[in-house]
Order: sequence, then C-alpha cells, then structure tokens
Amino acid sequence: MKKQIGIKRLILLVMPASLLLLTNITQAQWSSRFVKMNSNNVLEYVPDEKGNIIPDFSKVGYHHQERPIPVVAVVKTLTSSGGDDQALIQQAIDEVSKRTPDADGFRGAILLEKGTYRIAGTIRISTSGIVLRGEGPETKIIATGKGQRSLISVSGTGNLKEIANSRKRIIDQYVPVGAKSFTLNSTDGLKAGDKIVVFRPGTEKWIEDIRMNQIEARDSTTKQWQPKEYDLHFERQITGIKDRKIFIDNPIVMAMEEQYGGGEIYAYTYDGRITQVGVENLYCESEFAGDVDEDHGWNAISFGKVENGWVKNVSARYFGYSCVNLGSQSKNIT
Repeated sequence: MKKQIGIKRLILLVMPASLLLLTNITQAQWSSRFVKMNSNNVLEYVPDEKGNIIPDFSKVGYHHQERPIPVVAVVKTLTSSGGDDQALIQQAIDEVSKRTPDADGFRGAILLEKGTYRIAGTIRISTSGIVLRGEGPETKIIATGKGQRSLISVSGTGNLKEIANSRKRIIDQYVPVGAKSFTLNSTDGLKAGDKIVVFRPGTEKWIEDIRMNQIEARDSTTKQWQPKEYDLHFERQITGIKDRKIFIDNPIVMAMEEQYGGGEIYAYTYDGRITQVGVENLYCESEFAGDVDEDHGWNAISFGKVENGWVKNVSARYFGYSCVNLGSQSKNIT
C-alpha cells in the first residue's frame, strides 16, 4: 500500500511539471505574421503590405476603460411582494428618474433585496443615471408567462442626427484597418474632443470586385448586395489635429480606398441617448413550457441607444437568445 501511495504522489508531482513544459513548448511553437510577443511580453501587431493591422480594441467598454465602474449610492430599497413585482420595480425606477443627477450624472441605485421577483412583462430604464442592483444570486428575477421580450430593457430614444454642412472628405488614397489617423480636405471648425462619424460608402465597384452581386441563388430568398445597404457609419472622437490630419480615439475597422469611394466624416448630435446606467448583482431566469418552446423571455437584459453603461455580476438561464443583448446604437458598454 505504501508503495502504491508513493507512485501516486510521484505521478501528481510529475504531472504539473509536464503540463508546464507542454505549455512552454506550445508558446514557443505558436507564431503569426500579424501579431507577436516582444521582449517585454507585450503584443505587437505587424502590418501587412497595405498597412492593415489587427485593430486595437483596448478602449472598448465603460468610458473607454479610463474610469472604473462606480459604486453608486442606494436611494431606494425594495422587497419582493411574493406576487408579480413589475409595477413595484417600475414605480421605483420612475421615482428615481425624477431625481436630480449628481456631478457624475447619477441619480442613484435601486436595491432589490434577496428574494424572488416575478415579472410578467418588461422592466424599463429609460433615464440616465440609474442603477438596478440586487444582492447577488439570491436576488432572483423571473420572466413569467409567454411572449418573446427582454426582462430588463435599458434604452434611450431618438436617433443620431448629422449636423448640416459638417461633412469633410478623407483625401488619403488608402486608410488601412487599424489606423487611428487620416487626412481631410479641411479641418476648419474641428477641435480635439469633437464627436464625429466616419462614413465609408458602399459602392457598385466594391460590391462587384468582391463578387457579392454574383451570389449563387440557392432559393427564392437569395439576395444580391445593394450599395446603400452597405454604407457604414462609425462613431469616433477626435483626440488631436495636426495640419489637415486628424487623430481619433478608436481604430478604423474597415479600410477606406479612393477607388471605392474613399470616406468622409461628419459631426452629429444625439439628444435621446442615455448614459451612466447599470444592472448588477442579479440572477435572471425565464419560464418556458418545454424544450421547443420559443414563446417566452428572450433576453435577460437588453441595451439600446445607451452610451457608457455596464452589466456586472449577472447570470441568466433559459432565455431564448441571450443574457445581455447590446442593440442598436449602444456604445462603451462593459
């Protein structure tokens, strides 16, 4: 018996060392022509022959990850009624929505104490500065009954509006993927801090060259690409200007080429978008009738038309689509 125990101990001691050796061998064998680890163990991205590199997405998330997710003070505490709690929670949200935001834009957090909160519809946050917070997995929110819907919807209103006569043309022959600067025909009226949209048009020539107007028809629903359906708009912020070159906060993710219409920028406003909102420390679950049932809760949490928000320490089960769905015109969500 002692001999067997010794062998087992020897195996347990050897296994971690061999796993470490295997890991080191794997790292040594791995290589890519697009990215490498430098001598300081920092990733370096290698451009291709046109200057395209893997985009740097390190600034995604709440306030470009330049601020920590805050701990917002509780201004309202709720306890489950034991029945349907949709009206209870919605009334609290509507009440906090009327509070004056503090210097950081927050109205306050609504705390749901431990318990089960049954919701027949959707809880809606449509005002900036509100946080919906539970006490962890023992705060359970249940989407009851039928109907595809979000259990918690965080959403603003309106749409992005282009400011008239603000367009300026990008004059570089080629702006590669990963670039954070480009040259304009004029920088008059622009300054660091301005929010802009980088516009890349969809064109017949581009679609022709990538042969997306020649898609083999497999059934009656096959559709060829149309130029206007592939006009691309990317929100960015100007970080600096030098002569006619501007620098932006986040990289270009679709190359712009003069032969395919180049690109433009324009200024915009977005009055209806909300900001400084969060959902945290909750367990969400959807009721469902059976394995093939799709007529029930679809998303635990959805964001739409939101800038600078977060979802933290939330788990979800049995929703038809997702735990968190980032919808139209949402940005900087962690």
